[in-house]
Amino acid sequence: MRFKLTILLIVLNGALFGYLLYLHKAGSTQDRLRDEARLILAPGFSSRIDHFSVESTALESFWELRKEGEGWEVLQPLRWPANSYAVEQLLFQLKRLRWESRFPISSLGDTGRQLADYGLEDPALTLRLGSGDREQVLRLGDPTEIGARLYILSHDGETVQVVPRDLLDALRRDPESFYDPRVFSLSFEETNALQIQDQMTGTVRIRLVRSENGWEFVSPMETRADDERVRSLLDQWQSLETGKLLTAQEAPVGFAGNSLRLTLEGLSRRETLVISSTGGEKARFYASREDYPAAFEISEALVSQLRRAQENLREKRFLLSLRDQWNSLEVRMNERTLTLQQLESGEWQVLYTTEEGNLQTLPAEDEVLSELKSLIARMEAVRFVTDAPSEGDLQRFGLEDPQRRILFRRPEKEDVALLVGGVHPEETLLYASTSTSGSVFLVRPQILASFPLDPLHYRDRSFWRPSPGESVREVALIRSVAGIDLLHEAGEQETLRNQLHGWAEKLVVERYLSVPFTDPLRLDGERRIPWEFRFEVTTAEANETGDAATRAFLLTEPLGGGMQYIGDPEGGKVGIVPPEMVRVLTPLMARFPKEPPPAPGNDPGEEPEPDS
Repeated sequence: MRFKLTILLIVLNGALFGYLLYLHKAGSTQDRLRDEARLILAPGFSSRIDHFSVESTALESFWELRKEGEGWEVLQPLRWPANSYAVEQLLFQLKRLRWESRFPISSLGDTGRQLADYGLEDPALTLRLGSGDREQVLRLGDPTEIGARLYILSHDGETVQVVPRDLLDALRRDPESFYDPRVFSLSFEETNALQIQDQMTGTVRIRLVRSENGWEFVSPMETRADDERVRSLLDQWQSLETGKLLTAQEAPVGFAGNSLRLTLEGLSRRETLVISSTGGEKARFYASREDYPAAFEISEALVSQLRRAQENLREKRFLLSLRDQWNSLEVRMNERTLTLQQLESGEWQVLYTTEEGNLQTLPAEDEVLSELKSLIARMEAVRFVTDAPSEGDLQRFGLEDPQRRILFRRPEKEDVALLVGGVHPEETLLYASTSTSGSVFLVRPQILASFPLDPLHYRDRSFWRPSPGESVREVALIRSVAGIDLLHEAGEQETLRNQLHGWAEKLVVERYLSVPFTDPLRLDGERRIPWEFRFEVTTAEANETGDAATRAFLLTEPLGGGMQYIGDPEGGKVGIVPPEMVRVLTPLMARFPKEPPPAPGNDPGEEPEPDS
């Protein structure tokens, strides 16, 4: 019996809950229906509005807009793309517009009032809304005396309705806000082609397209474009705003005939801007979108930018396509040849032929290779001379017998050759060309110094290193004649010793000299430079089980211009001390000058006799 009672209570509770839920839904539905009944525009109409007009008797203006595709267009007073944000904001207000109170016009006689008392006899604003072939008209009257509300006349003309005055504020603002201020609506991401045609000067058409490799010229020549400069130009034009729009009669120029045309193309649409000039010494430039009669003024600087596009947008980094893809570099001048090549181990070496005709190899310096690759990626043409040189041009430019012929070899790809020719007759620039393009361009003369034929320029700068398993234990800097250890004599020897210790662990030079080691150092037929100092490096095995060994290197005094030489008597090499080490050594060596020579006739080990 108790179980049956429990079941009955559960059933009654469920029924009560269901009934309450039904009442709640019924109430919500009734509230929603009452709320929708107060809408000025039916949802089925307001959601499909595709054209509307705003007539203002106060401002004596008439605006008409129509939906075109996915966007909107202003038809009156000037045909121009509409500001979609401003239009959608107005439509959003219309969809939510509800009356707060209303009364029939037939009841006005009982109150002694007329439509004119509400500003509805001759409304200041009339809003005509269209959805296909259906149309509704809203006439906006005066604001109410109390509260932020507005009187409007219903579409059937039988009821005065009171609504929030936000609608009036939206329509009374500057009507020109309905114009889209952008010159181009295509974004950079949508743009895949750019075209410039200058009918004013008769210049051939310039056309660029975007591929998976970046931007490229396809007319008037096929060559790479500078991606960053193309983006900069597009950013300027695609962020440009019109300012004040003018009618065709107000603009002091015509747009037929001689004009400058800029066209941007996307996947499914294209936009063209037509630019014309007033002419004369103080010419002014006006632009108009193709198929739209409105015009606006633009700056001369923007026009000049388009006219220089063929030169400015062109990729001036003539070896950019190489990147790091080459594994061999040959530098040739007449019969002299030098080659940099990468080994299977990944290391680089220098190959060259001695004066005796023997092939020699040297390990290449990683830092030099890194700087060279960076330089190759950055090198730019100063100016392009011609894109179709004749044989006579190549002879005149010195490219038939160039000063440098630089060949880049790429695995499984075509080799690329860079030719550096003669000097420009009026500028300190050199003619150059590449095998990947028929163009001739000018480069700065520093390019010759960047590809010297001296194999020592590319040689590994490691002058000496400890053997594997050894480390540097002690360093000493000794004046050779007096035998004085300058590090021991200097008061702050710890800092100096640490600096020299760090250099000794990886003894590098700024570059090598082509002369062998001699004592004294012979730089040419006449000049001799003595080795004044001895730099001793003591090494031992890391586990300290072996005997220590000392290696001595010789140093000259610091010479003018921050030059100082280091020699290796054992290895027979001579190099130039790096500038940072010269700055360390110079003050130390200056504090301990060499002793003056003894007086003639005196034994350096005896005291001189006193004068009688």
